[in-house]
Amino acid sequence: MNRNKHLAAYMLIVAIFLLASPGSSSQDLKENTELDKQVRKFLDDNRYRWRDMNVPAIDGQLLYNIILDNGYTRALEIGTSTGHSGIWIAWALSKTGGKLITIEIDKRRHKEALENYVDPKLVVGGCFTAHNVTERRSRYSRGQNVFLDYVQGLDNYETSINSSGSGVSISYKKSK
Repeated sequence: MNRNKHLAAYMLIVAIFLLASPGSSSQDLKENTELDKQVRKFLDDNRYRWRDMNVPAIDGQLLYNIILDNGYTRALEIGTSTGHSGIWIAWALSKTGGKLITIEIDKRRHKEALENYVDPKLVVGGCFTAHNVTERRSRYSRGQNVFLDYVQGLDNYETSINSSGSGVSISYKKSK
């Protein structure tokens, strides 16, 4: 694997892959007001606990919205950290009847993940996101710059950046 692809893949350690399920729509959402109250209370009560490169609440809300807006039912989160983003993802998936798989990888697992990278498994219409990605370029964000150049150069993806929080790239798969 060339150096740029390796760096780009490494930047995806903190990424979420979302997959659409045939026939899912926003009308199929499962309501559970008691669960909503519990999750919201937990997130509010722990608001200042999420640090050390965790997604901020505004980015968690973005992930939640992406799942609901697209009716995604499956998500793979690579880079669990302390679980803050996973809570947002699982909460949204509870409404779509979906499932979250989240993993935290070490060096050995990272190597294996590179060999099994999920692009061929991501369905057209699915998307992946990466956290801490901004369009600001600097010499201090070389890995981020390489990653962003890589994903924006993929012909079969449409990538945008949401800068309302810490920066989230959102890449939708347009074709195989």
